[in-house]
Amino acid sequence: MNAGRLKVIVTAILLLSGAILGVAFANGGQPQLRQSEGLIIDYGGYDTLWTGADLSLYTDGDSLLDYAAGANGLEVVRDGDGTVISVGGKAADDTHSWGFWVIENGSDSWMKAPSDAVPSDYRMCAWAYCADGDTPATPFDASGNSIYGYPQAMRTVSLAPAITEIIGALNATSTLVGADQYSNYPDSVAEGKASGRIAVTGGYTNPSFESIIATDPDIVFCDSSQYLHNEVQKKLIDNGYSAVSLYDGQDIDTVLKNIFIVGTVMGYGMAARSVISDIQSVMSLIMNSVDSDPLSQSFSTLITLSADKSPWASGSGTYAHDAVVVAGGSNILSEMDGWVHVNSEVISKGNPQVIIVLHSSVEGTLDYGSMLENMSAEWKSTDAYKNGRVYLLTDDAADMAQRPSPRVAQLAELVARIIQPDVFTDIDMPKVIGDDYRDYLVYSKNMDFNN
Repeated sequence: MNAGRLKVIVTAILLLSGAILGVAFANGGQPQLRQSEGLIIDYGGYDTLWTGADLSLYTDGDSLLDYAAGANGLEVVRDGDGTVISVGGKAADDTHSWGFWVIENGSDSWMKAPSDAVPSDYRMCAWAYCADGDTPATPFDASGNSIYGYPQAMRTVSLAPAITEIIGALNATSTLVGADQYSNYPDSVAEGKASGRIAVTGGYTNPSFESIIATDPDIVFCDSSQYLHNEVQKKLIDNGYSAVSLYDGQDIDTVLKNIFIVGTVMGYGMAARSVISDIQSVMSLIMNSVDSDPLSQSFSTLITLSADKSPWASGSGTYAHDAVVVAGGSNILSEMDGWVHVNSEVISKGNPQVIIVLHSSVEGTLDYGSMLENMSAEWKSTDAYKNGRVYLLTDDAADMAQRPSPRVAQLAELVARIIQPDVFTDIDMPKVIGDDYRDYLVYSKNMDFNN
């Protein structure tokens, strides 16, 4: 799978304001670091096995591996030189090999362990099945806390809609006892909030510490892009609660990493791997369909958060930009970074052939005809407007599009079908897509994780 084409999702509209706030207060206090002592066996593809161990009892990586393998009933096979060639039936091949990896104290980065490495000298240790250039999966959350060693989660709290959707995708909404005001998906979350089973723990940008602890949580999941989430996480840990901070969901790699972290922390690792694999498969199907079809074209595209004269729009490094790239299109704002406030002259000069407007339902209903009529002269000068290729994603479709969640594959397919009508000829795409957005999906139709 082409990693450069698999960067998808940031936040939009509601989440965009939070991201800006998070940047403005990036120097907030950090929680006390939680470290777990033991060994990770990493089979690749986010498939990891954690074994707690007193590292002071082991003088080298081999003896630590033998302990972890024995504790889990795994066979370790070595060649005549003592090189590990297989762990638990996963054998080295022409592209992958087993190696001992460590993270030094004060660092967050994996490195190949030196030959004389003593496990207790390092912050984290792993035996990992890696290809050249790869490293083991991250063992830390966004605040530097270990993601291993938590008990099975029975009572969870999510402080962000995208995190709630990750928990839903893992089929674990039954564990939710608290969620932010805007978490409304999957349906079981909305139903739980309506019945009082799931408490509202504040807004997305202003979580309530008192409301959170009133739920008596086993684990609280926070969004590291939010200053107040970082402050609440610190306070929770200082008061004896478990709290994990997810990474700012800028791209698909981060979305997958966050799914992995939530699954690992909660004890839902197998479910997380299944969700990650499904997302990767759908993205590959979309790219292969576009790449293999001679009728595909690199249509210039603009994705905005409104149809205002000077809107917030998608530059590079955003989910929307990367969805366009996956679809084989080109973003007219690719030389700009992040969500940018552009003037109408930039839109006119870029002259997009396709425009996609993401309109949040929290801002009220937007009539498509009125939207077109009220567009500025610069918008109306574009090929997209002249050729009738202006699209509006609203209601449920907009919610899905604005969250760095497992539904990212559905967003990518919608964008691909809008941009490449000559490739995806099985469904005619309407100009307005809302609560019915699943009707226009094939590859990812069943990936709504609505449980």
